[in-house]
Amino acid sequence: GAQLPAQMPPRVLIEGLRQTLGRVRDCRKQAHKRPRPEAIHELRKACKDLRHQLEWLGVDAEHVLYAELLAIIKALGELTDLFALDLWLRANGRNCPQAEVAAVQRALEKTYARTAGKLIGRCKVLLAEKPRKMAPALLAELGW
Repeated sequence: GAQLPAQMPPRVLIEGLRQTLGRVRDCRKQAHKRPRPEAIHELRKACKDLRHQLEWLGVDAEHVLYAELLAIIKALGELTDLFALDLWLRANGRNCPQAEVAAVQRALEKTYARTAGKLIGRCKVLLAEKPRKMAPALLAELGW
């Protein structure tokens, strides 16, 4: 993917990364406190922003944070897709067989119970350090 110019001032990079890490952390807290579809969606968007920043910084696909982010984004995406399908069926599914509507709702509840808490927990483990400390450490690790 695209990379940032090599001569960017480190303080700009650190501040940008701190803000993004902080947003992932805040969204994770919100999703943990009130795991509504909107909160899950916001967490996914914040994780995607972090992924893009890491790509611009030249992160390797083998990097543990990057690999973990990809897994979290994918799983949160599957969850938000189910939320969207469930909402659509509730609004438009009158002619849809009730058994199918019920099956979607069961799948959502099951996926939610199995996935959401674990993902939100994994996100916390992933960002174990405070954004202020984590940003410069990550940049140093990536060779900036």
